[in-house]
Amino acid sequence: AYEAGKLGISAEEDILAFVKAGNQLVVALGEDLGGAEAVRELMKVNAILGETQNLGMERALLATGSAINEISQTSRASAGPIADVVSRIGAIGAAAKLQMPDLIALAGTADAMGQSAEVAGTAFNKFITTLQTNTVDVAYALGLDPDSLRTMLDSGQGIQAIIQIFEKMNQMGGLSDMGGIFKELGSD
Repeated sequence: AYEAGKLGISAEEDILAFVKAGNQLVVALGEDLGGAEAVRELMKVNAILGETQNLGMERALLATGSAINEISQTSRASAGPIADVVSRIGAIGAAAKLQMPDLIALAGTADAMGQSAEVAGTAFNKFITTLQTNTVDVAYALGLDPDSLRTMLDSGQGIQAIIQIFEKMNQMGGLSDMGGIFKELGSD
């Protein structure tokens, strides 16, 4: 209830939903999640992304917990770092029309690859910003259709655009071979 108050949740029904879902997340994901503070951060990202408005407080938080649990149970990723990365990329994810499952997938991938939350959060923020602001240049550098890439980004298919870019980068030799291109575009 204290965490709900810190988020500005004041309606009794919303407080009860937050506490119920938050307790379930902490029990299901254990200490790895990071406790009540991590639940509060995930709730903030849910609100930024519009998940809370679309699903309601309890369902949004439980859906987020289920997605984190699924990734952490089926990969080398852990719940705590996933939640940490998601909290770091939530605002840029919303601007790029990404959804919570997209952010969780990106965060889980980074953690499974051994990237710290700080490094992954910074890298994804820079990458997504570069993608949004230099779409045409990114498309041409990778041999992709800029109109198609922009359409994906504008229509809420940002994760498909990101996957397409990663696949193309992999075909071209991987991230190390593409570093110069992205540096020119303003991303490290």
